[in-house]
Amino acid sequence: MCQFKKISMLFILIFFAFVVVSCSNKNDDYIVVTQSVTDKQFMKQIAVTETHEGKLKMVLKSDVAIVNENNSFIHLELPTITFYDKNGHYVLSIIIHDADICVNTRDIKGTGYCVIDTVHHEHLETNDLIYNAKRGLIYSNNDVKITKLGETVYGTGFEIDTKLNKMFIKKHTVVFN
Repeated sequence: MCQFKKISMLFILIFFAFVVVSCSNKNDDYIVVTQSVTDKQFMKQIAVTETHEGKLKMVLKSDVAIVNENNSFIHLELPTITFYDKNGHYVLSIIIHDADICVNTRDIKGTGYCVIDTVHHEHLETNDLIYNAKRGLIYSNNDVKITKLGETVYGTGFEIDTKLNKMFIKKHTVVFN
């Protein structure tokens, strides 16, 4: 029985790694998945690293990952997603209370309190957001607060790309300190 459980856990880990690698862009060199304590559909302390031409592209870490029964979504608790530019330099990071990743598209739907910090010292706070992997776009239609160097912008809805080429705040108000 113990041998069967070990084989089952190994199969789940290999399957998860295969799903993550098969969803990566064709230009990606590789994705490394590390985790500890595996039990069927449940993983603790998961880390996924995606590279492009030998440089960091994205790192996803989560305290808990739960794969749904049909393996189409992975639920994450307290994930941190860090994006890097084409040279492997830090661009932005997202911390989300809870998130669901669609295995087929790599899109992420974050629920609850979400924070985005950028290399330009912008700090964005909102509830619920979506990351569209194909477009490299993070967005929400909820209230948002952005602070940068003593300036605060409030709005309802935003869009930001993972390269920081575009940041758009809908219905905004600026407060100067």
